[in-house]
Amino acid sequence: GVCAVLAPNCPELALAFHAPLSLGAAAALLNPHHTRAELARALESSRASLLFASTATLSGAAAAGIAAGLRRIVVIDATNDELERSPPRVSLRSVLASGEAGLPALLRAPCPSRDVALLAFTAGTCAAPRAAELTHANLVANACQLGAAHLRLSRADVFAAAFPLTHAAGAVLALNL
Repeated sequence: GVCAVLAPNCPELALAFHAPLSLGAAAALLNPHHTRAELARALESSRASLLFASTATLSGAAAAGIAAGLRRIVVIDATNDELERSPPRVSLRSVLASGEAGLPALLRAPCPSRDVALLAFTAGTCAAPRAAELTHANLVANACQLGAAHLRLSRADVFAAAFPLTHAAGAVLALNL
C-alpha cells in the first residue's frame, strides 16, 4: 500500500512519513504548494489509499482526494472534534488511540529492503511531477553515508532542517538521520 503525506514542515510530518514505512508500506511525499490538479494527479499515479494531511492543506487535500478516490484522510494536527463530521476524515490522535484497529489492513505487510519506501515527486522545468522510487535499502544507505561518513553525526547531535521535508533531500537528510 501507499500512504501520501501532504503537510508543511512540522513534527507530525515525521510520524506520518515513518508510520507507513514501519508497516511495510510506502510513503508518497507531496508538495503542499502544488495545485489541486497536481495533487490529484500525484495521488492517482502513486495509487495512495490513505492521505496524511495537515489542517493547513486539508481543503486542497480533500478536493484532490475525492478526485483520486481516496478512502481515508488522516488529519495529523487536529482532533476529531475539530474536524467536520464528513467521512473519510479522521484525526491522527483517534487513529493512534484505536491501536491496530485504526490501521488499514493493506498497510500491514512484510518490509523487504528492496521494496519501495518513498515516492518522491520531482519534475524538470517543463514536465509534470513524476515519482522517483527509493527503496528501504536506499534510505538506509543514504542515511548511513551522509550521517556517519560526511556529517559525522551521533545520537546526541541536533540540527535544523533547511530543506522542505516533502523534498527528497529533506526526506533523506532530516527525516532519516
